[in-house]
Amino acid sequence: MNDSDGIIFEHRFGHAVTVSDGKLIMTGGRGRNTTFNDVWESKDGEDWDLVFKYEGNVWSENKKLNYTPSRMFHKAISHDDNVILLTGYDGNSLD
Repeated sequence: MNDSDGIIFEHRFGHAVTVSDGKLIMTGGRGRNTTFNDVWESKDGEDWDLVFKYEGNVWSENKKLNYTPSRMFHKAISHDDNVILLTGYDGNSLD
């Protein structure tokens, strides 16, 4: 499946989904050979658009992180239109 910009949405498991601002928000998960570190959104659960992808230690708007945020088997909650990720597994250790 491709998003509206032609970016491929890869099948995954162990991801987290929550609702924020009337949209489904999906984060992370595990594919065949990778742990994903991206955020997708959908208004209908069928058509998904890539919102953020972690590359080069930067998420978006130059927000630097000092860890690799790849996550699987984590939880996502929404509060005041913010998405909060909790714990999970990065392929190396539980955080």
